[in-house]
Amino acid sequence: MKTLARILPAALLLFAACGEAEMGMSQPEIGTCQGGPATIVRGAITASTTWTAGTRYLLSGRVDVTSGATLTIEPGTTVCGDADQTMMNVSYLNVAPGAKLIADGTAQKPIVFTSSRAIGTRRPQDWGGIVLRGYAPINNPPAAGMGPETTCAEAEASAGKYGPCGRPNAADNSGTLRYVRIEFAGREFAPDKELNALSLYAVGSGTTLDFIQLHRGSDDGVEFFGGTVNLKHAVASAIQDDAFDWEFGWSGRGQFWVSLQDSSIGNRGFEADNNRMNATLDPHSSPILSNVTLLGLGRGVPAGGSDKREGIAFRSGTHGSLSNFIIAGFTDAGVSFEEATISQTSAGKLSLTKTLFFGNGPAGDAKNISDVKMLGATAFDVKAWILGQNGNSETDPLLSDPFNTSAPNFLPRIGSPALQGASVPADPFFTAVAHYGAFGSEDWTAGWTAYPAN
Repeated sequence: MKTLARILPAALLLFAACGEAEMGMSQPEIGTCQGGPATIVRGAITASTTWTAGTRYLLSGRVDVTSGATLTIEPGTTVCGDADQTMMNVSYLNVAPGAKLIADGTAQKPIVFTSSRAIGTRRPQDWGGIVLRGYAPINNPPAAGMGPETTCAEAEASAGKYGPCGRPNAADNSGTLRYVRIEFAGREFAPDKELNALSLYAVGSGTTLDFIQLHRGSDDGVEFFGGTVNLKHAVASAIQDDAFDWEFGWSGRGQFWVSLQDSSIGNRGFEADNNRMNATLDPHSSPILSNVTLLGLGRGVPAGGSDKREGIAFRSGTHGSLSNFIIAGFTDAGVSFEEATISQTSAGKLSLTKTLFFGNGPAGDAKNISDVKMLGATAFDVKAWILGQNGNSETDPLLSDPFNTSAPNFLPRIGSPALQGASVPADPFFTAVAHYGAFGSEDWTAGWTAYPAN
């Protein structure tokens, strides 16, 4: 039996060794996030990690969440993208296929991704936003001799591979984003090559996206690059390009979306593509969308010139079933078509029903709904097609204060024709409501959204 005299020196040595190890542990690197201290995060997150609400975090350059790792962010946490990074080292959060981002906030404690600049000096393009990549189907052309189930495409900004990549999974799960704001993000790093506020590459339907705001992004608010992911309760405010954009075969569902253009720059509410390189590729883009409000800025704002201010641009052969929309205030057109998409209407693969149009088109244009925009010579009367669809009309939806860019009120006023008559798709994803557009009598944006100018 060991005596106390023998045990005590050994214990003291062990205590001393532990103390030295603790003293030698690397301390977090501290940076600045909106004028306050923040833990700098750089490089790769290779093991499951939790970011806590008591600490601010500063993304320095591209931060990768690698396959097998889960990054969990507590409600109320602020994450800043470093606005001082160079164009070639833009800061953004990049979640790989097989990894997860769990950013599950609440209405009282949203999770905010924003610029590192002090409030009052922030601006679009300060950082690169969030990129999720998954294993769901896409229609990017596969390599020669390879089938679509092996397709593996390269995301923009050299973010990495996405698509089936040999392990296709339409129900792939990239995590949860709920009650999340993404502000002052997006970055162009080459012509026609951009990061969006939220970029979704082959993200699967196992992912949860609900109550998300994209604000003052320099490119698109949300862009779907293929995949099957669904999105509910989304706000795209003062986006400098398109509020919502899809291509490469996105086939998800969406409900309760609203967009409001920036007062000085902006493009479309929807830019809807199948594949711009080959409009016939399968799987086709074929979303099912209901209860969407798309807002320009009214007839007092000049037309967009080369960047068209349009509610919806149906392009490059997209399919889709769209219903219960409000489209108002777009100075170029409510809806436009490219020739490659016209044939989808006659084949019954593209529909837009139960939709109210108001105040679209150039000032004084009695058509209200649309301008005809073609790449070829095919004659197609956009307005006749729209008014021939079930339940569409040129009607003032009587919204409360929808074009107020600093404090919008999107709710229909008492007596609005938008409050009744909707017919929601018979699908478990969709909530049964009677109203057109994204809102009835409840303001689901209250408490967690914000509309700062800078």
